[in-house]
Amino acid sequence: MLLRICLLMLMMSAALLQGAIPPQMLNEGTAPFESRQSRITEINCSHNYKHIDKESLQSNIIRPIYDVLNYKLFIDLSDFLQSADTTELLLENFTCTGKQIIILKIDSSGYNSFTLDAAEMAITNVKVSSKKTSGIFTFSTSDDLLRILSNKTLIKDDTLTITIDYRLDRNFRTGIYYFSRGKYQDATAVEPLVYTQGEPTFAHFWMPCNDYPYDKAISQISVKVPEGFIGVSNGLLDSLISENTGEFETSTFHWSHASPVSTYLMTVAASKYSYFEQNYPRFSDNQDTVKIGNYMWDTDLNPPAGSVYNGKIALKNQPEMLRFFSSKFGEYSFEKYGTVAAEPYMYGGMEHQTLTTIHRSWLRGHAELGLAHEAAHHWIGDLITCASWNDIWINEGGATWFEALWSENITKNEDSYYNRMLSKANYYFEFSDSHQYPVYGVPENLVFKLTYITYNKAGWVFHMLSELTGREEFFNVMKDIFETNKFRTFTTEEFLAVLKSKITSPKMDLDLFFDQWIYGAGNPEYELAVTFNGSDGGKFNYDVFVNQVQEGEGYKEFYEMPVDILFMDDSLNILATRTVYNNSRSQKFNFEFDFPVRNFIIDYRKILCKVSDIATTVDENISLDEIILAPNPILSGGQISLFYSGEFEIIELKIYDLPGNLISSESSSNNHSLNNIQAPSAPGVYLLVIETNMGTIRKQLVVMQ
Repeated sequence: MLLRICLLMLMMSAALLQGAIPPQMLNEGTAPFESRQSRITEINCSHNYKHIDKESLQSNIIRPIYDVLNYKLFIDLSDFLQSADTTELLLENFTCTGKQIIILKIDSSGYNSFTLDAAEMAITNVKVSSKKTSGIFTFSTSDDLLRILSNKTLIKDDTLTITIDYRLDRNFRTGIYYFSRGKYQDATAVEPLVYTQGEPTFAHFWMPCNDYPYDKAISQISVKVPEGFIGVSNGLLDSLISENTGEFETSTFHWSHASPVSTYLMTVAASKYSYFEQNYPRFSDNQDTVKIGNYMWDTDLNPPAGSVYNGKIALKNQPEMLRFFSSKFGEYSFEKYGTVAAEPYMYGGMEHQTLTTIHRSWLRGHAELGLAHEAAHHWIGDLITCASWNDIWINEGGATWFEALWSENITKNEDSYYNRMLSKANYYFEFSDSHQYPVYGVPENLVFKLTYITYNKAGWVFHMLSELTGREEFFNVMKDIFETNKFRTFTTEEFLAVLKSKITSPKMDLDLFFDQWIYGAGNPEYELAVTFNGSDGGKFNYDVFVNQVQEGEGYKEFYEMPVDILFMDDSLNILATRTVYNNSRSQKFNFEFDFPVRNFIIDYRKILCKVSDIATTVDENISLDEIILAPNPILSGGQISLFYSGEFEIIELKIYDLPGNLISSESSSNNHSLNNIQAPSAPGVYLLVIETNMGTIRKQLVVMQ
């Protein structure tokens, strides 16, 4: 496909590129309403993060002496929800009771105690039964830990069943979030609402567990709520039991999930929800249908006239998302999918396994790529999962890359894929410190603050890997990884090892690629210079100098990468593409063609980089500074003034969009000089080509909403 490409897009507002949702609303994770952060300390990013030896960056997971096999949780939300449903007050205190049964296997010898994570909860009773140990078990709590002690040494391969009765009684929101009906700051809870949010390590604020992503277990979760409410969780609904407590009627929803799940991907949500079901006929077998169950308030499912919410329309493409990702990366592996909407909610979405939590605002219909991101996590993030929070880039970078693939699929246009990735690059470059942080090892408390690293740059890692490998081959590699490593967790080094075992002929060494893009910080900044050596016998000869000009803390002296150089005519049609291997700070390459070349540029769609202005042939010696545009950036449809000396006469102005389409063209008359133009109506980055009596000048034009 012949593309015409304009100048590299510089930094642009993320809100401009991503629609009406603020940037943080497109990201996942949790930011507590009140800060109660167990196991997470505030870390100065400028210390102990930017420049650490590769050896010290490996995932050093300190595993306990056990492996959790099964969580069986019962949580009673009925008292709070009943109170919230019968009062006009905004409730700021929350109570509930729970019973957690943990079945675990002892996998180390010589110990007589171990700990579980349990924060800000009253443990009222603990009972331990063992198949092999006849000792007496006791328990104690301190420092957000539940310690189990045996008076006899625990036996390796023994299976313990631990029953924990506990109570939550608090006036802060961490791990579990609770709202009565009403307005909280700028958000409105239409109905009383309780939901959990465990990422990165907040699951142990609402249930006792081993709260680390590497330890996956199967789960059964029962949620007790007042009659008229629905309690939802991971997996399939086994049963619904109604009873009368003497004060009010209750319903208990019993859910079971047979696929291993990390604790941060376990969820509970409860409100007066309505239900909307979709069906996904599996790509591999259309006779086998996966139910997609969606929960939202009735006013969003059956919206009144004039409402901005419409759940059925907003979620209409979810079955096709599962089908598309299944076609590329292997069949969807879980027994169901679905969404549950929440407001107030701090972020856009969270990929709880088989039941994604979404911000209610996504039901307005402007979150197509956010929904695709969460569905994508059910391959990269849920099916395979980061082993530690150092490795979160695998989850978030992968799902960010999937977004761009979905954008291409839904529009049937390759440009949509590259435009989506370029918007991610723009957001990354918008931060002046983005070059200082490696993708690997972002401190846990900053995972969802440095989203331009953990999402955007990490997404470009996957994109660049696909360019190095070849897209179709990379699809097959990832499909094989998903199918042969189901429900596994990966450290970064393990992920690199499996990539190396499956990618046969990458365009560069993958160890070096990871050293630069995962363990190292920054990105290249390219500058091209061109010398025309003349033409002989119809051959046109050029020396192209590829220079890397990045400077400052965090940057490498040079980034070794294959680089595509585009050779274009005056209208930015690509005449030829050549790939060079750039492995020094400054490097000369010689090219000869049967045609003259007017413009040269590095294909910035392939590498996360900055590129200077388009290099033109030496017969154009006009400085870019000799014509100034103001204002630039400009609001859509605004008037732009061109300032230049009287020596210039502007003959023609042309505006091109990113793919190289001509947007507008205006010529001067004998008695009129062009010194004012109207900006395009659509926001974006454009190329302004100015033909003058002294040559051609090309300027970048940024149009904002």
